[in-house]
Amino acid sequence: MGSSLSELVVRRATLREAPVVEGLWTDFLGEAAELDDRLRLSGDAAQRWRADYPEWLQDTTRVLSVAALGNQIVGFVSGHLWGPEPVFEDCMEIFVEYLYVLPSFRRKGIGGEMVRHVVDWGASLGATRVRLKTPARSEGALRFWRSSGAEPAAVELTFEIESSKPARRRQPIGFRGNSR
Repeated sequence: MGSSLSELVVRRATLREAPVVEGLWTDFLGEAAELDDRLRLSGDAAQRWRADYPEWLQDTTRVLSVAALGNQIVGFVSGHLWGPEPVFEDCMEIFVEYLYVLPSFRRKGIGGEMVRHVVDWGASLGATRVRLKTPARSEGALRFWRSSGAEPAAVELTFEIESSKPARRRQPIGFRGNSR
């Protein structure tokens, strides 16, 4: 590691950094898929990422930030403001979608700095809680989030359905099905 951790800067991502952040996102999802086959990327995942990335940068209810050591981006975090279903106590939350640090930079405090960055952003908008999902089979991620104070609020489970009907097709582009 050529740069000192004291040089770490966590800041908003830029449009220019889209290919680097996409690479980190792909690495994150690749690691998840190695742990659990149900988390495989779709054939159009990169196209969807590229369609939404510019929108996410402009959306004031979202944060998409990078961790940089000198000129090297070593991680990224994304999240958005979210609220629980109406039957639960009303509060504004931050939903952390992705948090990823390159393997050679893990366990050095970078993930914690990125979490603080997202928490500070959310708190400035009135959020009072953080919510997230993490691959159940990722012991490292589970340890990290537990050490950050996270506790399970619910357990998400899946199982396969035997069906004779073909799977429904998704919108061709974007996570939100935008038409770009």
